Amino acid sequence: MASVSFESHSSSSSSSRHGSTYDVFLSFRGADTRNNFTDHLYAALDQAGIYTFRDGNELPPGQEISSQLSRAIRESRISVVVFSKGYASSRWCLDELVKILECRHAMGQLLVPIFYDIDPSYVRKQKWNVGEALKRKEEDFEIEMERLKRWREALDEAGNISGWILKDMANGEIAREVSYDHPGKRNRIWLLEDALDVLNNQTGTDAVEGLALDVRASTVASLSTKSFTNMRRLKLLQINGAHLAGSYKLLPNELIWLCWLECPMKSLPSDLQLNNLVVLDLQHSNIEELWKGTKILNKLKILNLSYSKLLVKTPNFQGLPSLEILKLTACTSLAKVHPSIGHLKRLVSLNLEGCCRLKTLPESICNLKSIETLNISLCSQLEKLPEFLGDMESLTELLANGTAIKQLPASTGYLKKLTRLSLVGDSYKHDLQSKSWFSRFSSWLSWRSCSTSIAMLPTPLTGLTSLKELDISYCGLHEASSSIDIGSLSCLEKLNLSGSKFSNLPSSIGHLLNLKDLWVRRCPNLFLSTSELPLSLTRLYACICSTMERVPVLGEKRLLVTSVGCLNLIEFRHMELLDTSSSILNFDDCNDLSNNYKETLVQELFKGEMCEISFSASEIPEWFSLRGEGSSLSFHLPSVLGSYGNQLQGLLIGVVYATSLEGSFAPCRTLLRNKSNGKVMFERSSSIKFDPSSTRNSWILSLPLIGGYRCAVKGVEELELNVEISSSGVEQCGVHLITKNNAVSNIGKLDRDIYSLARTDTMIVPSYHHQAVASSSPNEWLESCLTRELQRWKIYSAIKVSFGMDFIY
Repeated sequence: MASVSFESHSSSSSSSRHGSTYDVFLSFRGADTRNNFTDHLYAALDQAGIYTFRDGNELPPGQEISSQLSRAIRESRISVVVFSKGYASSRWCLDELVKILECRHAMGQLLVPIFYDIDPSYVRKQKWNVGEALKRKEEDFEIEMERLKRWREALDEAGNISGWILKDMANGEIAREVSYDHPGKRNRIWLLEDALDVLNNQTGTDAVEGLALDVRASTVASLSTKSFTNMRRLKLLQINGAHLAGSYKLLPNELIWLCWLECPMKSLPSDLQLNNLVVLDLQHSNIEELWKGTKILNKLKILNLSYSKLLVKTPNFQGLPSLEILKLTACTSLAKVHPSIGHLKRLVSLNLEGCCRLKTLPESICNLKSIETLNISLCSQLEKLPEFLGDMESLTELLANGTAIKQLPASTGYLKKLTRLSLVGDSYKHDLQSKSWFSRFSSWLSWRSCSTSIAMLPTPLTGLTSLKELDISYCGLHEASSSIDIGSLSCLEKLNLSGSKFSNLPSSIGHLLNLKDLWVRRCPNLFLSTSELPLSLTRLYACICSTMERVPVLGEKRLLVTSVGCLNLIEFRHMELLDTSSSILNFDDCNDLSNNYKETLVQELFKGEMCEISFSASEIPEWFSLRGEGSSLSFHLPSVLGSYGNQLQGLLIGVVYATSLEGSFAPCRTLLRNKSNGKVMFERSSSIKFDPSSTRNSWILSLPLIGGYRCAVKGVEELELNVEISSSGVEQCGVHLITKNNAVSNIGKLDRDIYSLARTDTMIVPSYHHQAVASSSPNEWLESCLTRELQRWKIYSAIKVSFGMDFIY
């Protein structure tokens, strides 16, 4: 099955851990630490219940960071970087570090450095091994100066961050500021056995500042509050699933972070002193009422009671003047929000998503002048919002998907800072049912018919001058709704009209001069025309639109189009006008595509752009100049190329590989090196797809020797190709020549070019062996492959142009 993806895909999907896929991302150089320190660290984190990402493969030298690892970094709460003597010698590690610091700046992600037998100043100032490694890279590889600058800046910043220093590791001696013989004297205790040892034997001391304990999967029955008596400097405490017996006055008053998931109590005890608390996390608790009356917590900034299914009402908020984030997600019994919520002058975010018993919000909520995000999605019994909602002068996001609200208050139009408004309607459930968390709400969701829910929008819309995202999908918009005036939303960049019943888009959509993304999924009556769409559009998502026959192009530009499942789609008009440097077309399961369009797809492989195609096959095509077993080939370029080397435009690289049992995608590294002088001519990291129904897969990459990928060839030079695919063995690889003539002419002339090359002795000559070129042409072979795939999979083939265009049909 031919397929493609612009990004790497994980072999298995992990459930989101409250916004993050992983707790920790481990960055390290495998050759230095994989089989000793890092293994022990990973085991300790795993034992402590900390979900950690660690790449299991020893990566080849020089490979660039993949989008799969880049995504893992973004989706981790904390990054732990193990700086070792050889860390800076790995380009992979340095790119990881740059990405980690980007996430630290953009997302506030925590970075914890561990200096493994290396002084932090060597990292910070690029001295000793670190400086030597960077100098070698500057001399031995053609690395852009900008990239080298980013590496140096990242090392300097990371070297200034407080962390752990582990010395004399080569001799197995660990010098630390804590004692392994006496866990109670350490400043941080995170292993389950150590935490239980300290608490059961009451051996904690003033040295302990952080303790993490998770007994949800253990047989521990109860712990005594006396165990905390001597830990007077304890600031961070996690006691997930624990039952505490005794006086809560014995808990230290210095706590700034308390995480007690699955807290068994119905209410927090009155003698629990939390005067310095900043974060209180009681998710999945049995709390029915957080506390009686008013509790003074002047420093509390974050309160998270999400998934506490027994919580009936919120606490009195008058004693929480510093509260900034309040999370009550999926508190399915919550029926009342205390009116004192209006006193939270610093509240920035309020999340009530999934509170299905909540019918009203107090009018005082409109007094929240600092609130930026209000999420009331899936509050299925909430019928209206307070009249003076427009007084929330700082509100930037209003999410109200799947509610019973029939009309937004008129004052909504006064929300001058609102950038995102989401009002997804009842058919939203069709998408939710495919998501793992939908089952949590399925017992109480009450989906409504909202065929007239267009009335939800405030009138007029002219007041929403900052709105950038508007989602009114699955609200049953029909022909009469197409007259809605959205043209006044001058800043709008993203618009979702999916699930609508109209045949034409709103007439004013062409006035949205900043619109970039448009969703019209599951619009069964929709016809698209160029006159309806603004020229600014760069992404069009039009899946499962059964009547749509043509997709228009809006001039010479880059464009992403996803039209999967549009069964009557015939063509993509004027595809040749697109900017071929970054456009992506996805037309899976579009069975009626015209033959002309299919031929255009095939031609892309020979246009001189860098592109690729993947499909089910067990052999390298016979017409390839060179074919061989294994993952590498060495070959000579004949001397005749030296006289007119400009005629050589590129290479086709072919690979046959076994289907992986670990997932649908895998990282792939392609390296082309000039063995004569050691220079790397081409290096690329990407991902390729496996067809699970086939034991063998083939992949062909068209590599241009022009533009940004130009390779200097002088003839008589020996080149080496190496292709490595993670989690799969490369069984065959091959190379074929592309000349200037067949790169610019149509595909029908390619046969004549091949035989012309043979007569002029410009074929690529292998160093070790050579197999004859059969009479079948690339044109015949590609059409054969595509025809077979189309018949077998209806329409499920792909051409991917990574440097240029990306086509899927």
